[in-house]
Amino acid sequence: MRRKGSVRSDKEKSTLSYLKCLSREERYEEMFVILENFSFSVTNHRWLQTLWLRGHYTREAARLGRGLAPADRTRIKRQFPFPAAITSPQLDIEDHRYSKDFLKVFYGINEYPSPGEKMMLSVRCKMTYHQVNSWFKNRRARDREALAVSGTEFLSPASPQSPEQLDETLDLMMGIIKRDPDCVI
Repeated sequence: MRRKGSVRSDKEKSTLSYLKCLSREERYEEMFVILENFSFSVTNHRWLQTLWLRGHYTREAARLGRGLAPADRTRIKRQFPFPAAITSPQLDIEDHRYSKDFLKVFYGINEYPSPGEKMMLSVRCKMTYHQVNSWFKNRRARDREALAVSGTEFLSPASPQSPEQLDETLDLMMGIIKRDPDCVI
């Protein structure tokens, strides 16, 4: 008895096997056509992106008659971006701005968040834990540098200046977190 949806996974498995064979045989043009036109599950995107780049790298190295330098690889990545079929949807600019604003507000409350808070922020801002951690380290470094240059305390626009403002900021953040279905506290 077939499970619901297994026809799709069987078709995808056979397509992935065929792509592996095409890659081994260096039949890249056919492989590129399949990668551009077939819809793949997100779990396979990373591997398929590697195939895409490997194919373009190999073709370019053969055309140049030499190995590729890092600059060549960067040029190829720009020249041949991943097709939509093997690219996860990216955050749009508004989401990035919103995430940055959210981190600024949180920084005003707590410059040294705990690992749990960083994990919550990474989920909330759709960033990795490492990105959130780096953002806080860089922000503290910028604040220290501004303090050393000016000789006075540097207050960012998001930094609360009184207990009332701190309460207001915290209430605002908790309201945002409670309304957001993706956020887990």
